Parts: sequence; C-alpha cells; structure tokens
Amino acid sequence: LQARLDQKEEVLQKYQRLLTRAHQDQEEIAKKHEEDVKVLHLKLDSYADASLNKFKQAAMELMKKPSLPVPTSKHLARLAELEQTVSEQDSSLSALVDKLKRANMELEKQKDITQLKMKEHDTEKA
Repeated sequence: LQARLDQKEEVLQKYQRLLTRAHQDQEEIAKKHEEDVKVLHLKLDSYADASLNKFKQAAMELMKKPSLPVPTSKHLARLAELEQTVSEQDSSLSALVDKLKRANMELEKQKDITQLKMKEHDTEKA
C-alpha cells in the first residue's frame, strides 16, 4: 500500500510539474503576443507618421507653386498619383489595423485560457 501511495505521489508530482510547465509556456506565448502587438502598434504609428509627413510635404509643394488659372495635365497627373498613393496607404493601414485587431483578440483568448487553466490548477490544489 505504501509503495502504491508513493507511486501515486510521484505521478501527482509529475503532473504538477507538467502543469507548471504548461503555465510557463502559456505565459511565454502571451508575452510573445503582447510583443507582437507592440511591434504592430509601432509599425502602424510609423506608417501613419510617414503618410502624414508625405501629405504635408505634398501640400507644402503645392502651396509654394504659384496658383495657375487652369490645371495642366502635369498637375492632374500628379494629383492622380497622390490620390493613388493615399489610396494605397489607406489600404495598407486598414490591413495593419485588421491584423492588430486579430492579434489583440488572439492575445485576449490566450489570456482567458491561461486564467482558466490557473483557476483549474488552483481548484485541483484545493
């Protein structure tokens, strides 16, 4: 009986070590997700700043030029180019925002899973 009890204690300790390791792995995953979200935030800010700076530069260039009574084809081509650039950057920003939202949702899921496992572990201990 004592040998069986010792064996069960060893198995219980093994499972507790595995559970502890799983908690650590889950925390590492959550930290990685958090870091990924931070990186995406930084990229998004960088793209937004670059877009704003480009827009300001284009606006300053247009303001420096003397006003023309009739826009030339060169101006219309430049305007079309700027509109295309703004459209591409808007699409890029939208994609990054969607990616960021998905990463945030995944991080929340991971946090919920970790908290649930911690509660289960605490319940098992009690």
